[in-house]
Amino acid sequence: MDPIAQHAQNADVSFDGGDLDCGNGLLLLIRKHIDPLQRGGLLEIRSTEISVDEDLPAWCRMTKNELVSWTKIGKQRSFLVCKGALAERQTAQAVTQMQRPLMNVVQITIPKSLPAAAAVAPLRPLSKPLVDTLSQLNVGTLFLELCTPRAGEIEILKALPDRLRIGVGVCNQKRSEIEALEEIMRKGEQAIQIFGKERVLLNPDCGFATFADNPVSSERVAEAKLRVMAQAAATLRERHRV
Repeated sequence: MDPIAQHAQNADVSFDGGDLDCGNGLLLLIRKHIDPLQRGGLLEIRSTEISVDEDLPAWCRMTKNELVSWTKIGKQRSFLVCKGALAERQTAQAVTQMQRPLMNVVQITIPKSLPAAAAVAPLRPLSKPLVDTLSQLNVGTLFLELCTPRAGEIEILKALPDRLRIGVGVCNQKRSEIEALEEIMRKGEQAIQIFGKERVLLNPDCGFATFADNPVSSERVAEAKLRVMAQAAATLRERHRV
């Protein structure tokens, strides 16, 4: 494949590998960034290492990920890789286009001032198509599941409209370990930097009665998780004078 002037599609995630080659750490970075993507997700890999021109296409063929296009300006290269086949992305986008009006029909009787939507991020990692869909929902608040690595990086959510309040998942209801206060505070501060203090809420990734007759977390664990989350929220409100 020859380089082109610019990519025809925008990446969902991008990173700069500098002068790393595929045998010296670049593949580890690729895995770190591509694994959280849903199939059909696009990853941009920037590199100045000449050997990547041949090694990356070979890696794509071996792992059955599609090299969509690449560009070269001087030493700087940019490779656009699709997780899986690009056709999977096109199918997912078509489904998303169909889902948007259906979701809004469901929400039409709920006042926008009330929380009315949840994005199950671990099942569908954060990406531009998902952000576009969330932006078009007729709701006032989004509760986002962000505790697992599959959720991806929340910076992409900065594109959400200012009218939306953002509930940030800060504890995983499926694990018995109690999240550290410092970790919840860190996630809360990160969200405040992205969305502003007036828009941020803290929430668990989902309800604690995941299975009504057999909850994943015990009552004691659920109470402890909620207690530390409430403590973090109170500290953040005081710190930011909300």
